[in-house]
Amino acid sequence: MTNTELLSRYAADLEILQILLRLHHDHGWVRILQSWREEFEREPDTVAVKAHAARTARALGGMGSIGDGLHDDRVMMSLIGDLHSLCDQISSSLP
Repeated sequence: MTNTELLSRYAADLEILQILLRLHHDHGWVRILQSWREEFEREPDTVAVKAHAARTARALGGMGSIGDGLHDDRVMMSLIGDLHSLCDQISSSLP
């Protein structure tokens, strides 16, 4: 996957996650993801994009995280796993 494809998929997964969280009525994370998506669209350089991906990865697991309390939702947990993998790929593949 090229860097452009990787970043495009990352942006799409953030949007899908936001939509699914809206369906789960998790309005706090919906607002946060909206803000993060807007930030991502403005990120000027790879250092900022890597920091964005690292922050997203931290928010995906643990107490109070996006995934906290959603362990019974297989679709959501699969998306969270995919997004975490994308965050790792962004951190390791961007210059």
